[in-house]
Amino acid sequence: MENELYDPRTALEDAADAERRSAQIVASTPWYAPWYGATVALFPIAIAFLVGRSWLGMVLLVAGLVSLTLLLTTFRRVTGLWPSADGMAKYYGVAVAIMVGASLVAYLLGPSWWLLLVGILTAVSMGWLSKRYDDAYVEKHRPR
Repeated sequence: MENELYDPRTALEDAADAERRSAQIVASTPWYAPWYGATVALFPIAIAFLVGRSWLGMVLLVAGLVSLTLLLTTFRRVTGLWPSADGMAKYYGVAVAIMVGASLVAYLLGPSWWLLLVGILTAVSMGWLSKRYDDAYVEKHRPR
């Protein structure tokens, strides 16, 4: 067992290095954003079918929850990290706005072919937002 002291400067440098490595790992998972976009697009579509009293709404809702669980556990297993919300509140605000808007449109349209467009727009916008979030996270934790 070592009795050497761990000086504060080295500790801070090690912590910064760990953050940079985490940010680099986040940036190197190109499959996360498309999977996330496709998964969350299921929720507004499920809402439309649930409002229309269709059993398909429950199937889509469960599929979305299972996919989200698989996404997070796969991300954790591959990277060793949990997705972080470190100082990224504006991205969550935009995500909430997109999801509420898509859900409202889906609710108003009900089960119809327009839901395909709602799903595609939701998937693309949420996937894009996830990628922008990753880029901002990497920028925040890049070497100074």
